[in-house]
Amino acid sequence: MKSIGFLIFVAGIIIAISAGAKLSPSRLALENSEESSDSSASTGTAAEASPARFPDTVSVFAGGAVLCSIGLTLWWGVVRAERDAARSSANDDSASDNNPVTILHQLQQGLTAMLNDLDELNESELQLRIDSLIDSHVTPLAETRHRIIDRFGMTQGSEILVATAYGERMLNRVWSAAADGYLDEARSSFREAATAFDEAAAIIEPVGSAV
Repeated sequence: MKSIGFLIFVAGIIIAISAGAKLSPSRLALENSEESSDSSASTGTAAEASPARFPDTVSVFAGGAVLCSIGLTLWWGVVRAERDAARSSANDDSASDNNPVTILHQLQQGLTAMLNDLDELNESELQLRIDSLIDSHVTPLAETRHRIIDRFGMTQGSEILVATAYGERMLNRVWSAAADGYLDEARSSFREAATAFDEAAAIIEPVGSAV
């Protein structure tokens, strides 16, 4: 239906433009009078006798405008319905494992718990905890990118995705630093990752409460 609406909209524009391009009889007579100076008096009389200000294609133009309206209504109606369905689905399954808000909150809980133990973890323990966070929360969150855009829109959704992508990159850096034996860098990178996911949650909260 969305494609049909778009085609009707385009057809209406073509018809309206084609019909609107034709000159009215009075305008056509005026242009003819300017080209024929020797018969200016008779042409002026003809122009006065033809008071029509619009071309005889007005009805065709109106039909094209109506087609534009119908096509645009069908087109945007389907777009709104798809968007509303996506938002409704996201709200209905708020407890679902596939809901990005739920996954992000669970990830924050895991990050907070790990922050409390961060200074006591050695390199191998850091790697194991990071692997667990990535497998349980980060990867599932990355797989819901389209749901984030559908629910929060392009602007807020992009900000959320940028923050979560940075957080994921910093977690991978934590793992690499721990594997190389650089505990201080690993801990610093982990704090940056936690901050990035907190920023994503801060964007989600006010927007999500309004949806």
